[in-house]
Amino acid sequence: MLYKKMLYKKIRIAYIISSLSKQGPVQVLYDLVSNIDYSIYDVEIITLKEEGLSSLKNKFEELPIKLIFLKHKNKFNLMHFYFKIKKIINNDKIQIIHSHCFRSLLLAYFLRKKTSTFHTIHIYPGLQSIAINGYAKGVLLSFLTKFAIKRIFMAIACSQSVALDLKKKDGILVRAIANGISPRIEIKDQKTLQKELNLESNFKYFISVGRFSPEKNFELLVKAFIEANIPNTKLILLGDGKTMDSVKEISNDKILLMGFKQNVNDYLNAADYYLSTSLTEGMPLSVLEALAHGLPVALSDIPPHQEILNKGKNIGYLFPINNAQETAKAIKSLFDSDYQELQNNSKSIFSKYFTAERMSREYQNLYQLIS
Repeated sequence: MLYKKMLYKKIRIAYIISSLSKQGPVQVLYDLVSNIDYSIYDVEIITLKEEGLSSLKNKFEELPIKLIFLKHKNKFNLMHFYFKIKKIINNDKIQIIHSHCFRSLLLAYFLRKKTSTFHTIHIYPGLQSIAINGYAKGVLLSFLTKFAIKRIFMAIACSQSVALDLKKKDGILVRAIANGISPRIEIKDQKTLQKELNLESNFKYFISVGRFSPEKNFELLVKAFIEANIPNTKLILLGDGKTMDSVKEISNDKILLMGFKQNVNDYLNAADYYLSTSLTEGMPLSVLEALAHGLPVALSDIPPHQEILNKGKNIGYLFPINNAQETAKAIKSLFDSDYQELQNNSKSIFSKYFTAERMSREYQNLYQLIS
């Protein structure tokens, strides 16, 4: 009888993240949780600050989970959150804390003796942190991240590339589970969708999505696309940020700066090719979304992009980072390739390696290690 009770007892998990605003780690969390086996797991999500206009709160509320919104006038008051979450752990008998941001990682570190603590490393702690926070603060946050992930129960990198970087550069060994997504594929005719988005139907569209920040390298992408000078093509850039003005200055009528959009999938459905000149990534969701939509890709030669393209043949092209001429050549090669073959291969690789179902299943296998 005791065995049967243990067999059917659910594992109680609390995921902690700053907020549910529309960004990469939140999308990963949604895809993980929406594909979890609720007959085995009871799920809570704890957030640490006020939800903004871009919050995905409504999507999460549709799931059979418990949402707990903690907030404090000082969002860095870790002791306030520590005692609140400690109480939740005790009252709800939480067996696993799984953190997804820097502050929640620090909380997981402090709570590591109260419950099993997991953390997803969404990008190697380094260049992006410095680009967003400045050099001194970025270096400090990177140091604290590495300090904490070495001491919690289990850290999981979002790609083999990030895990390898941590091993080579820092001597830190972590597991890896590649990001996966559940894309929304539009069934509308592409030309109809282009019309709805005010895009001219007599052009082929390249697209790139991301924060306008130095590590995304949009200035180089614009220069390379203009240099490629392919007739009847335009480049759509979705996003906003501090490098937007410098990108505007070098753009011409072939560059469509659309700003931040909630309906990214509509633009991917309307586009023909995907480009990324990023200097650093974890496992880029925008590239995975492009593959799911069957968009051939040309990507900067960084390890996560290599990891994606190494999954199969004839998916797209790699080009050296910070080299506008080589980037322009890759864009031309992509345009001149057999589109149907690249499209079919992109969809196939996505279905085999990068679905949300596969990602969630691998996380659930790790959770079983505590039982």
